Amino acid sequence: MDKASVYYKGGSIYVVFEDDRDKDGYREIYFALSQDTGKTWSKNKLISKNIAGLDEYYPWITVDKNNVIHVVWQGVLNGVGKIYYTKSIDNGNTFLPPDTLPGVLVVYSTFSNVNFGPQPKIESDPKNGYLYVVWTDDRTGNLRIRLAKSTNGGSSFTDLGTIDHNPNNVNRQPSLAIDDSGYIHVVWARGTSGNNQDPKPFISYNFSKDGINWLSNDIIVNDNLSSVYRGNPSITINRVNGNVIVAWEDSRISGGNTTPDIFFAKKKISDNQFSQNLKANINSGTSNFKPKFFVDKFGKGLMVWHSNYISGSYFSIMGSAYSDSLNNFSISQLLFPFDTTFTGTSSANFGDYFYPPALYTDFIDSSTNFFLVWQDLKKDPLGDIYFLRGKVIISNLDLDIVGDSLHYLNFGLVPGDLWVKKTIRLYNTDSLNNPDKSDGPSKSIAYKLRADSVVVENCAVFKLYSKLPDSLLIGKYVDLDILGVIRDGCPYKIYYGTFYIYRNDKNNNEAYDTVGIYIIGPKPLNDLSKAKVHPNPFKPYAGHKFISFTNLTDNSRIDIFDVNGNKITTLYAGNDGSARWDGNVPSGVYTYVITDPNGNKTLGKIAIIR
Repeated sequence: MDKASVYYKGGSIYVVFEDDRDKDGYREIYFALSQDTGKTWSKNKLISKNIAGLDEYYPWITVDKNNVIHVVWQGVLNGVGKIYYTKSIDNGNTFLPPDTLPGVLVVYSTFSNVNFGPQPKIESDPKNGYLYVVWTDDRTGNLRIRLAKSTNGGSSFTDLGTIDHNPNNVNRQPSLAIDDSGYIHVVWARGTSGNNQDPKPFISYNFSKDGINWLSNDIIVNDNLSSVYRGNPSITINRVNGNVIVAWEDSRISGGNTTPDIFFAKKKISDNQFSQNLKANINSGTSNFKPKFFVDKFGKGLMVWHSNYISGSYFSIMGSAYSDSLNNFSISQLLFPFDTTFTGTSSANFGDYFYPPALYTDFIDSSTNFFLVWQDLKKDPLGDIYFLRGKVIISNLDLDIVGDSLHYLNFGLVPGDLWVKKTIRLYNTDSLNNPDKSDGPSKSIAYKLRADSVVVENCAVFKLYSKLPDSLLIGKYVDLDILGVIRDGCPYKIYYGTFYIYRNDKNNNEAYDTVGIYIIGPKPLNDLSKAKVHPNPFKPYAGHKFISFTNLTDNSRIDIFDVNGNKITTLYAGNDGSARWDGNVPSGVYTYVITDPNGNKTLGKIAIIR
């Protein structure tokens, strides 16, 4: 969802944004131009309809090969959403009178706390100048993704029909990109139920050469299919190698509908699936919203988003540099000194209250430049629009991690609450030792190697067991042990996490590499030889909540007796081979007897200290 949009071409920076400066409760669309790389800006120009009761927002801008500026946005009047359009043929000095998208009927009235309107995007084919507009439409009774095309510079558009192959579910939040071969790439949030309030979609993708013929089946971008919140996908193209790169909000780590991270994946047009999903917001806050991702023609770029890095209710703009050749992001960082920017406090309603940042990158003067526009509330609680130009600096390190395979490590099926050890090999690559041939080799010694523990859904935990070396020379490798466990009381399922190893190059630029980790369980054991009881002693005053019996067989019986031989309680292990006891008895020493379904027994004592 984009409430501002920025475009750079030929030394000019073009920005459109929504604004209620007349304070009538309805927004309008304004345009600003800078011709000196953002040092000064033109007077803001009203380019939308501005009629009573019409709320105009979510603008998007593009500039075609003939330097014509095209802008679309949505307008809502009496609960009905439409797409509006205007253009300028004189570099923004004047705009045509705004009107609904010529030749196209847009139907939208399904507004809710997760459905925000047509949310149009417009892009121009870099070779022939054709224009494409994508939006969400509900004419069929369900929210669908549609595409329109103009071959005459925006004088008229043709509705090319529905893109998605998800007719009975909700589809929304489309994002659009066109590569140098004229292929049209669209990504969107794909609902997984017929409920139009469904907040737990997948991220879906499709592409077409002509806007009419699409893949017969949409490609699901997210490789984790758990029922969690996902949304606001952003798509960008590496114009050198053709990689299609997608980023989105994803709550797979925390579970549920809150505290999303930012994930990304990529594919070539010939691939039938996207790459392993990787987390992009490394060392950010717990809640991350409205990612905007853009790479230049050489595959270097920037991701920006809102994050509560400073505190739980204080959001600001964070960013991370990206290298497509290295396939990773730099360590996330605030783009400005600590707490000098402020973009909001509430992550309610799936972060809809945040004004999304707008971003463009381009290769200028031998380096990757970025142009960022965002709304800031630090000085004015109603919001000001700010601009920043900067450069993207990429580490020259390439580290590869090999587990069971390149970038993957599988712990397999494990019992509950039992640490399991697996080994990975970490390379600082050279021309001979470069397992991932798609990037590298490294050009620097790796310094300050470090790794953080990973917790998935508060159940699976992964941590480094081996000591990392202080440095790693080019062409060398080190074997490292990683421990994994599924905590007691967690449900049986596949837990997937991403383990990160960080390092610095000789210029102190931070970077990292990842290994995707799978662990399955917990599973019951075949006998009682590894039965475990903990904590023992049990100390409620120290914060202990319950006593766990783990590594049991399915349906084992646990009998607990006091010192006089009186039975206190009987418990049964579940199908994960574990049971819990609240230990709500006086201080003392108690005996437990565990019996499996075949009559085999093991016993021991538990001390309770209150």
